[in-house]
Amino acid sequence: MMLGEKILQLRKERGLSQEQLASQITVSRQAISKWELGEAMPDVENIVQLSKIFNVTTDYLLSEYNTVEVKVSPNEETVNTEENTGQLAVRNRHHIAAIALGGILAFLGLCGVMIIWVVSIMNPVIYSTSVPVPADSNEPINETVYTGFRAFLMNYNATGLFIFCCVVAVIGLIVVFYPFWKTFFESGEKSSKEIERIKDELVKEVIEQETEGIRSSVLGGKK
Repeated sequence: MMLGEKILQLRKERGLSQEQLASQITVSRQAISKWELGEAMPDVENIVQLSKIFNVTTDYLLSEYNTVEVKVSPNEETVNTEENTGQLAVRNRHHIAAIALGGILAFLGLCGVMIIWVVSIMNPVIYSTSVPVPADSNEPINETVYTGFRAFLMNYNATGLFIFCCVVAVIGLIVVFYPFWKTFFESGEKSSKEIERIKDELVKEVIEQETEGIRSSVLGGKK
């Protein structure tokens, strides 16, 4: 059974007119008519919408040799929903824990940076370094003078502490945003794979239709 014949059969079984089906998919009635007559093929998004409206799989719609309508039973749908809900709950708990841990790390790191910066403003210092020269040398002493925040860090040997606070803050921010990045890339990857799979099935369906048409033409010519 061809895709157009399946759409026609499923539409009539559901008691839908072409206008009603078209309004649910947001296409024209003429598009539905062309699909059912085999004059045009629905795109990937339309295939997915049709499978949801008719409560069948995309494999059933696209496979020419699959004439058994595959529906999702209520029990199976309930089990799948419960499993997905449980997995989603566990995943959400992990995300919340990661966000909380990352938030604490980022807060502590940023607080450390802010405290060091505020103390450096309240206690300005001047730090100088000089290169020793021989006593009998007439060369001037090479002295470098530092002021501001850098002078404060060097004077109190706080450079290591400042770097540590910055690293903790950065790690905390990464931990906070990692679940969002992971979810975003996983959803995009799943959507891409689903679209590619449906595209491959559509190409296979078109090739099968063309092959069937050529076979019919050859057999008709022989007769």
